[in-house]
Amino acid sequence: MSDWKVFMFLLFGLLQGWAASLAGVSLPDTVNVADQTLILNGIGLREKFWVDVYVAGLYLPEKNKNGLDIIRAEVPKRISIEFIYHSVSKEKMKNTLEDNLRQNPELEKSVRPKMKRAYAWFEDFRAKDTLIFEYIPNKGTTIFINQQKKGVIEGSDFMTAIFTIYLGPNPASEPLKKKLLGL
Repeated sequence: MSDWKVFMFLLFGLLQGWAASLAGVSLPDTVNVADQTLILNGIGLREKFWVDVYVAGLYLPEKNKNGLDIIRAEVPKRISIEFIYHSVSKEKMKNTLEDNLRQNPELEKSVRPKMKRAYAWFEDFRAKDTLIFEYIPNKGTTIFINQQKKGVIEGSDFMTAIFTIYLGPNPASEPLKKKLLGL
């Protein structure tokens, strides 16, 4: 094998180890949250009526396939979303989260005011826009839109609600939940 081919083979191998890709979206294998390296636990596609809406990735301190353990864990964690559908309105995103919150009634009342606060930061999303929910224990959940910090929702109950929507017993999407869990 020529030196050039060996170089390209090695380069391709390094790049493959750097990011996971799905539906044209690449997510890094690791991110830094609160001075801790989190690893990509899983990456999945959110579909609604056969339409690809966004790609989501779940980052944790270590791999974990148990949704309830992940929800309960008081560790830094992150859900990263990149939209691939051409347009998802702020109102549609809010309504979707509300519908999913109603499927988990044990959470609904305690986090309703915090959800309303988070909705105020939402925007109309377009393809390539990003939304990140980043939880840090004893601080809360920071919301980033297009890498811009929108604010922090204090406490663990908001994080529990968001992570339950994705990983709980009644998730917004069972196929997405399985992919985020690496199943």
